[in-house]
Amino acid sequence: MGDERVGSAAEGAVPLSEHEPQQWRARVVQGLLWSVTGILLCVCGWTLLLHSFYGVEGTWVFSVLGALSLATALGRRLSYGVRVAVLLATPSIGAIYALLRSGYAPNAFGGFGFAVVSATLLLGARAGGALVALYTSVLIVVPALHSAGVVQRVQDWARLVDTTNLSTSSRVAAIFVVLSLSLVVAISYLQRRAEQLLEQRTRSLAQLASEQAEKERIRGDLALREATYRKAAELEILGRLSGSMAHDFNNALVVIFAALDQLSHAQLPPELHEAVDALHAAATQAASSTRQLRAFGPHNGHSPSRMLIGPAVRRLVTLLRRVLPSNIELELELDDELPILADEGEIQRMLTNLVLNARDAMRDGGRVTLRVEPSSVSGEPFARIEVIDNGVGMTEEVRRRLFEPFFTTKGAAGSGLGLASVRELVEAAGGRVSVESQLGVGSAVSIHWPLLEAKATTPARSSEAVAKDGRGISVLLVDDDARVRALLARGLRQLGFSVIEAADGQEGLLVARRHREPLDVLCSDCMMPGVPLRELIAGFRELNPDARVLVCSGYAAGEAGVRLGAADTFLSKPFRLEELARSIVELHHHSRERSLGARAVGAA
Repeated sequence: MGDERVGSAAEGAVPLSEHEPQQWRARVVQGLLWSVTGILLCVCGWTLLLHSFYGVEGTWVFSVLGALSLATALGRRLSYGVRVAVLLATPSIGAIYALLRSGYAPNAFGGFGFAVVSATLLLGARAGGALVALYTSVLIVVPALHSAGVVQRVQDWARLVDTTNLSTSSRVAAIFVVLSLSLVVAISYLQRRAEQLLEQRTRSLAQLASEQAEKERIRGDLALREATYRKAAELEILGRLSGSMAHDFNNALVVIFAALDQLSHAQLPPELHEAVDALHAAATQAASSTRQLRAFGPHNGHSPSRMLIGPAVRRLVTLLRRVLPSNIELELELDDELPILADEGEIQRMLTNLVLNARDAMRDGGRVTLRVEPSSVSGEPFARIEVIDNGVGMTEEVRRRLFEPFFTTKGAAGSGLGLASVRELVEAAGGRVSVESQLGVGSAVSIHWPLLEAKATTPARSSEAVAKDGRGISVLLVDDDARVRALLARGLRQLGFSVIEAADGQEGLLVARRHREPLDVLCSDCMMPGVPLRELIAGFRELNPDARVLVCSGYAAGEAGVRLGAADTFLSKPFRLEELARSIVELHHHSRERSLGARAVGAA
């Protein structure tokens, strides 16, 4: 039972308990008590058979010692010290008696040897040495007692060491076997116990090393996640800053566009018209830059719309060339006639992320290819967007884990979130993403984005047509930027609209309540102090049930907090005055068509 516990502990690599050493010593004492009991009883039986050795006196001595040893073996509740004392005393007393009565016969040396081995095993080397010294003194004193005649040996004592006597040879052989087997058992037990303890210690150390390695791994993982969190927080701050800058710049561009539209209709010399056209081109380029800047703002929502993926990629090229070093060439293979439903800012984030990863795989330079082409998956039409590089490539294990959150091969320099967000974006749109790579050759990331059905584009209305359609349409224009509000109001009035201005939501609701006639369209900025946009829209719709709502902002729809269904149309700044007028006219006409349809149904 004790060995089974030791084996179990070793297998589980469980450290020793405080009481375990004492427990195995108690088991050893128990086994030795049974051994010495058997030896003493055998000597007692031998004495009964051959009375000439020790006589009745010897029989009683060995009987009493055997009975004492047997009682101690059965007395499990006795203390450990008492049991050890009996174990050492009984063979010692028997051996001394045999030495006194029979001289240097082997019986005494068998008892002395058994006691010395037991003391060393249970109490240590000092106890064994002390017994050796005691028995040595006994071996010196007893012969002196014999010489002085104080103690008489048994008759025929010489026959006990006569090698020609069969009984003597048998007795000596038995004593030798008992003593030798006791040594073998004791040494083998100690050896087995030492091996078990060594194995247990080895497994415990291995488990400790494994736990330490796991702690180091967890500590490293936590440090990496903490660095990723800090980097994400910094990126969020930079994103919000870029979004705020884009918003302010877009408001300035709205003013510029509105002023240029008015100048383009003025009677100016030809050279000034050329200057106005140049300013238009510059403002358009600036508007493209702000769209790219806004693309890296906060991810607070999406405003997907129909877009041609090829031209969207071309608009991103200027930014990509800036982030790519001069030793990396950027090639384009774009189909410009593939319409998809997506948020252009999200598409720009996704492609920029993939191009930056390609850049990191080409430290010594190379080529990045952006390819957009039609594709088909299971019979469904898709636009395939590929980012191909001729960099170092990746192993199969890295390729399999590429889209796992927080997995990165860049250490603290990477977050492990970019490609995971790419897959999330693509799969949310109903597409799929795959990666092919070969070490030393390069990698290709393929994105399959669902195609929209191509539809014919309607020609843009001229400013004269917009002006004609704008007559009779009343617009409540709400914007906290006085310059933007003034120029837009003036331009809309020149195009025939009836415009009422308000500086914020509270003033807008007040003006709407005071206006005698119903208003047709609410055109409002969304990030303004005072009354929230949702309250402005709700109050306006309550006052003008048939009116439509157009929200304009330099932020994306999700960033601006415009929920789906709250507004009828979202127009992103910067925009041309004609775009704003066209959106208002289309909203108004749609509202009239719906109203006329409802009246027809009611009349029927």
